[in-house]
Amino acid sequence: MDPNATARQGREGATSEDMFPESRKGRLDGELLERLGLTKHRMTVGDALFFHQLLLPMCDPKRSGVVGDPRKPFYSEVETFSNLYAVNIGLGGSYGHRFKMLGLDELVHFDGVVVCDGVKGGSNGAIHRRWMDGADFDALIQNSIKHTH
Repeated sequence: MDPNATARQGREGATSEDMFPESRKGRLDGELLERLGLTKHRMTVGDALFFHQLLLPMCDPKRSGVVGDPRKPFYSEVETFSNLYAVNIGLGGSYGHRFKMLGLDELVHFDGVVVCDGVKGGSNGAIHRRWMDGADFDALIQNSIKHTH
């Protein structure tokens, strides 16, 4: 095996015997987390949405108002590329199916529905039942996003 293969794959310093060498260990940047809005209250209350947006930003970090925000955009990119894809396959316009452009908030709500479904034990591929009266109906899910979205 090529000794430089690991370095090319982005795991520099790691070997099959030592997957997590000292050189690969990280640390949290407290100053950055505070700039991004982390507070003692958020830590103790467990503000799940705040921690979610640290990993998957809901806005474009370049427009977050935080100087030097190092995060990469997520939901704003998903919104852009989902809408581009829909237009590219012929949705919307004068011909074909009507298509309402997706909003960033809908994408966040949809991910929330998937997480909520999993927390409740999963619907075994039948997530649509979360909107059906009876069955596995869930008012929180129904109120957060329509089943047609």
